[in-house]
Amino acid sequence: MRKPIETIASGTTAALLRQPVLRWSVLLFLAGVLLQLMPYFGWNFSTLPGSLDTLFNRYVLEHGYLWLMGEESSFWNAPFFYPAPLALAYSDCHAGNLPFYALFRIAGFTPDGALQCWILLQYLLNFAACVWMLRKLEFSPLAAAAGGYLFTFAMPVTAQLTHIQLLPRFPIPLAFGALWLFWKKPDLRCFALLTSALFWQFACSIYLGTLLLLALAVLFCCLAIRDRKRKDWRQVLPGGNCREILGRVLLLAIPVLLLAKFLFPPYLVIWRMLNRIQPFSIQLLELPRLSSYFLPADDALCWHWLASLIAVGSYREEHVLFSGIAALAATVAAAWVLCRKAPRNPLLLSAFLCWLVLFCFSLQIGEFSLYKTLREILPGLNSLRSMTRIILVLLLFQAIFVAWVIDRLRAGKFRRWLWIALPILVLEGMVFQPQSRYDKAAVREKVDRIAAQMQELPPRSLVFRYTPGEPGPETNLYTMLAAQQTGMVTINGYSGHNPPGWFAFGWPTPQNWRDALREWRRLSGEVFFSKDPDAPWRTRLYRIP
Repeated sequence: MRKPIETIASGTTAALLRQPVLRWSVLLFLAGVLLQLMPYFGWNFSTLPGSLDTLFNRYVLEHGYLWLMGEESSFWNAPFFYPAPLALAYSDCHAGNLPFYALFRIAGFTPDGALQCWILLQYLLNFAACVWMLRKLEFSPLAAAAGGYLFTFAMPVTAQLTHIQLLPRFPIPLAFGALWLFWKKPDLRCFALLTSALFWQFACSIYLGTLLLLALAVLFCCLAIRDRKRKDWRQVLPGGNCREILGRVLLLAIPVLLLAKFLFPPYLVIWRMLNRIQPFSIQLLELPRLSSYFLPADDALCWHWLASLIAVGSYREEHVLFSGIAALAATVAAAWVLCRKAPRNPLLLSAFLCWLVLFCFSLQIGEFSLYKTLREILPGLNSLRSMTRIILVLLLFQAIFVAWVIDRLRAGKFRRWLWIALPILVLEGMVFQPQSRYDKAAVREKVDRIAAQMQELPPRSLVFRYTPGEPGPETNLYTMLAAQQTGMVTINGYSGHNPPGWFAFGWPTPQNWRDALREWRRLSGEVFFSKDPDAPWRTRLYRIP
């Protein structure tokens, strides 16, 4: 671990201090982009990772941009699933991601180009935030860059590229570092960073925000138990003086009020309407098992052979939790060192305890699961479907283990092993043949063909598209994108959930699509507009074949 900056010779400039950090960080970040992200983008940037979910997230980001530009009248009432209100609240709304995406659109990028820039920026922010945290925790530049690489480019991150709404994770290391620094020396700057990072993670993804809040609670409990007898709790909790108390109250109250006023209410309305407390039978399928932590990404060059040997049952893509042999070895090394009687590293001990508690909390062994016991006690957990995604938080603690091992190798007699460990770490996440990506030009051609038909209609028309033989999700999503492109309103819709009664009899067949529309009209009037069921349908409906 590096010495504090204060102990370094006074003649050393800040620029010189930053050079090793920039050198190793730039080198490893570029390696990660070239080995992992570019195979999904294509060397001519012609493709994007994922498929329908990526297109839906592009729609949501573009809707937010159009709302900022005044071209859409409502943020939450996106013009699909007509006439269901709060259509954006059936999935992630990307409120925290919108400013980044909007900057690229304002700069002149197309929606596809802006989405690619946004994805690349999320990788950069995740990497930079983790490196910053590790440097604040006094790891060397090389160790910090190596830990940042694992956090940003590990195989579980690649496996979740089909769900790009989970990419923004930079608040996780910021919040962890802020809480650690605040615990050591309580001040308003650290507290401000902690509350801001937690607020921003919720704004980017409520899913990850909930998991981050859980991880911070575990870290706080670990620190409180460790220092219960020698900590001045007046400094940690209320603050030392009136100014400190007032500052903390404001810094805590403002994010909470913003979330309670603008972000949470639409989701609460939809959740109550759908009664979306996930039954445990569904959550059980996506609880991590021990085998999940050895399941690599199918497109990982070094480990694809192992994927065929691991059986996890349903939702296989969600169970890719293997972070690589380098991360596994670092975790084992940390456990072995902490079990010895020698004085323990406080940071390593706290990080390992957090990792162990979260690992055990979410793990399913046979019929036993601690999560099943606590899901009804801890608020919000019973609405999370996939607890396997807790790996996106656990990677932070494994990044600390990797950084610690790198510094131990640099300082000890095993220095030569460093030049074996680093290539292993870098190459483990290398993508050989991307499993899921789509061609931007092909999708744009399909959407443009539908948009050309819509342009013959009056402005802001209500449209419904049904094509026999074409899969329902694709039909709905392409219609949404074409309607967005032409400024139309559509009954078609695609999201994480569907409104109550939406095509209650399933996707229409050539014989019953008119009946399905009539049933949706009746049910939507009863569910959403019971006092005036005909009003939403006074707009003339156009069917696009």
